[in-house]
Amino acid sequence: AGSSYTIDLDSALPWIDSLIHIDGASQAGVELVVDGSAIADAGVDGLRILADGVQVNDLHFANFSSDGIEVFKAQNIIIDSVESSGNVGAGVRFNDSTQSQLINSVLVDNGTSGVQLIGATTSQGNLISNNRVGLGLDDIADGNVSFGVQVLADGNSIIDNVISGNDKSGLVISGSRASNNVVY
Repeated sequence: AGSSYTIDLDSALPWIDSLIHIDGASQAGVELVVDGSAIADAGVDGLRILADGVQVNDLHFANFSSDGIEVFKAQNIIIDSVESSGNVGAGVRFNDSTQSQLINSVLVDNGTSGVQLIGATTSQGNLISNNRVGLGLDDIADGNVSFGVQVLADGNSIIDNVISGNDKSGLVISGSRASNNVVY
């Protein structure tokens, strides 16, 4: 109990292209860290999710040369209680993805933003809720290098998050596609 185990990757994980539930909580009381610092290739995501209905919870994605997690053109994804830190890209990026959730997570020290919502899909309907973006569980600021939450897409909800300590804006909503978003 209270231990941390690191999975040191030397190559990218396969893309998630079928329904799966990845559950780090199956190891009760243990933090599982998936570390990409030894991968020589550029532009590698910790996880790239392409299938609908995927769930990921209770894992820590660190030190990837792109995003910690990228959800690409998928829907109904649930990312719950993850940590994403030290990645060159975003902690979690929703790219043309719809009706998905990022909840109860910690996103710190990432390159482009803690959370990024992009894409041309109208009324994406993603929920970003109850996360700590730029502030770790220890209440020490460990901001993302650019933005906390960056919204460049339509129809998303940003609700009940702690967004603090990021190097640029905590929350930015911009661009011609960024309309009908809700922040509460």
